[in-house]
Amino acid sequence: MAHAGRKAETARELHLNRQTLYNRLARISELLGTDLDDPQTVLALSLALRARRHVT
Repeated sequence: MAHAGRKAETARELHLNRQTLYNRLARISELLGTDLDDPQTVLALSLALRARRHVT
């Protein structure tokens, strides 16, 4: 959560244009069947990814 949802800054750091980032986020949202604009969803995914790093 380095940029706390600020997509323009995230895109810049990833060396992507904003539309490419938006497209990728939409695809991830579609695959997961969830809304990535929902703060609780983002928190749950973030915690799950952090936990996964400690398990493996």
